[in-house]
Amino acid sequence: MNANKMILALLTVLVLLAGSSAFAWQVNQHYTNNTGQTAYDLTKILLGNITCTDTMLNQPFADFTRTGFRVYSVFHWYNGTVAPGEKAHCCFSTNAPVAPPYVALWTDASGSFIGLAGPVAIPYISYNQVTNEIQFQLENQWHQWTGSGYPPETGNGLGDYVGPITMIDVQYAIDVTDRELEELDSTMLEAGELTWLPIPDLTGPLNGGEIISALVGSEPIELGTNIVLYYQMEGPGGEQAYDVVSYKYGTKVPSLTGWGIIILVSLLILSTLIIVMRRRRRLA
Repeated sequence: MNANKMILALLTVLVLLAGSSAFAWQVNQHYTNNTGQTAYDLTKILLGNITCTDTMLNQPFADFTRTGFRVYSVFHWYNGTVAPGEKAHCCFSTNAPVAPPYVALWTDASGSFIGLAGPVAIPYISYNQVTNEIQFQLENQWHQWTGSGYPPETGNGLGDYVGPITMIDVQYAIDVTDRELEELDSTMLEAGELTWLPIPDLTGPLNGGEIISALVGSEPIELGTNIVLYYQMEGPGGEQAYDVVSYKYGTKVPSLTGWGIIILVSLLILSTLIIVMRRRRRLA
């Protein structure tokens, strides 16, 4: 590769890095066991190839595994028990722009599904840095599952929509602190560290396949800031759940000055190497 091509490649990398805006999600989900039986595992089925970068354990499930099945990602928490009326925490982080949940099921000791773990709603959060507006959306893709247990088998897939989800309480906050998964729960609303604002447009019934949205004005948000969404919901059979979703707006990258120094040093080194190589060829 000649010097001009090497310089062009270096500048291309700079443009790609400076123009990138990564996404990161932390999703803390809490389900109440209303099956009347003790649950031993919890299985969540999401659309797409979703990879966990972190998973919260021991609340109460000690182990976790993720497998791909057709067009779905199957998250399975196990090695724990959830008595009737008790809650379980099924929380994870991902770098995907969104992690769309479709199914959540409790499992008995033999691996058979014993009932729906709770309603699942797909949250979408985006920020417009030109208008300083945050767009929130919630979508109901809560489905039954045709399989009878974990792991999924050939022929298993989505069944009918479960029914409407009632969004009871929806609030958001701007958070400049990066928090651990364990911190993302309802106690955040009471701690007093954040200013929580209600989103009344997102409360009420959310029917199968329906999307509800709200546009919220905001002060300018810097890269690396977290937008946190809390929503409490209930299913038609009394299933209860609440989610806390933390969406990181972009990532902090080195300043243009920092990149300029990096490129300048790289070009100086490259120029020196070219000069040395040319001199050696002349002397050879």
